[in-house]
Amino acid sequence: MKVHSDLSHSPGKMYKTRAGEGRSRRLRIALVVLPVAGLALAGFGEQRTNAAWEAYAGGDAARALELYVAAGDASGEGMALLALRRPAEAAEAFRRAGDNRGLALASMDLRDYHGALTLFEATGNHGGRGRALLMLHRHAEAKEAFTAAGDWSGLGGVCLEDNDPEGALRCYESGGDEAGKALAYLRLGRVEDAGAIFARIKDSSGLGLAALEAGDLDTASAWFKEADDQNGVGLVAARHGDLIAARAAYLKAGNLSAVGTISMEMHDAASAEDAFRKAGDWNGLGDLFCRWDRWVEAREAFAKTGDDVKVLQAWMMDNVDPNATKKGLAWAQTMLDSGNASPLFLVQAAQYSAEQKGEAQALELLRQAAAVPGWEGKAALEQGRLHYRQGNLAAAAALWRSIQPQQLRDPDDRRTLSECLSFLASRTNF
Repeated sequence: MKVHSDLSHSPGKMYKTRAGEGRSRRLRIALVVLPVAGLALAGFGEQRTNAAWEAYAGGDAARALELYVAAGDASGEGMALLALRRPAEAAEAFRRAGDNRGLALASMDLRDYHGALTLFEATGNHGGRGRALLMLHRHAEAKEAFTAAGDWSGLGGVCLEDNDPEGALRCYESGGDEAGKALAYLRLGRVEDAGAIFARIKDSSGLGLAALEAGDLDTASAWFKEADDQNGVGLVAARHGDLIAARAAYLKAGNLSAVGTISMEMHDAASAEDAFRKAGDWNGLGDLFCRWDRWVEAREAFAKTGDDVKVLQAWMMDNVDPNATKKGLAWAQTMLDSGNASPLFLVQAAQYSAEQKGEAQALELLRQAAAVPGWEGKAALEQGRLHYRQGNLAAAAALWRSIQPQQLRDPDDRRTLSECLSFLASRTNF
């Protein structure tokens, strides 16, 4: 969709937000399970390669790596490296093998979602395409891709991202995805039901996650240790506030992105940068650079992931370059003119425009965001806030009252809506 609003002539102070707000989310276990079929394993004839596959399938990725390297099987080497959370090395192995399907998976782990999308499209992998689109905030297209793939787990993941755990549960039930059902139950607050499923499928890590959600850290720790799940051990340690133990656990798990995040929380910038670079985690690097006012490097890092929203936020926050406002406005307008802006980018650009006194442009951007399925609530919330700032309380009230809480993905947005409705209730005429 082409955006004709012109941001380049809007004077005033830049809208400020935190490009690094989401960094703590990397400390959580992901609640979206999106399996991607993409690695063909047929045709291995040598016994050493068969033994490597048996080791891989049995969960011994380190042994599988040794055997795949000895057999000269670069694709298998890449698979094992992915399992060991070494995506940068995996990508190199897949490139040597000419394995674009594997390279797409490595690109996902490296958070190069645009690159992954291109590779998934080239290999006709609809499920992988859905994963990449979901991470690029293009939920409607992701849903279409998962539908084409017949991927109920992927569709459940879209529902979870859209704050629709009931819809996610229906999708997981249709696909017979027991682990997905358990994750949906967790999001619904049905911890006992989730725990029952994890127990039935003998998923110790899942049981640890259920205990963590219930606030029982000791039980969670026991389950994670039984599963030898060092990521889970790290989560518990972080919840206890023991960042040194958390970092040690993530390091043992080979989860360098989490090591970087913990190091950043410990104000150990050098270790954080080293970990993020070794992990190929440009998102993490961007967050780190934002924290230390290294804005040019932050924008370059976010651009490598194709995350235009974070690039925009880094322009908003730049307090070093005296011309950042002018440059940021010009860059944002270029993105809008391209017609490829995601709904989240439209909302962010609208906030940006409003702070520059460009209310008309902001309302137009929000109207376009509202036309994207799943974004009606967020757009209405922001439109209402803008009308309120303009002194039009009646218009704001009508918009806020039209929103159903389940239309808002972000808990902060739901809290904001509740505050807005409480404010209206306190006014006699509203």
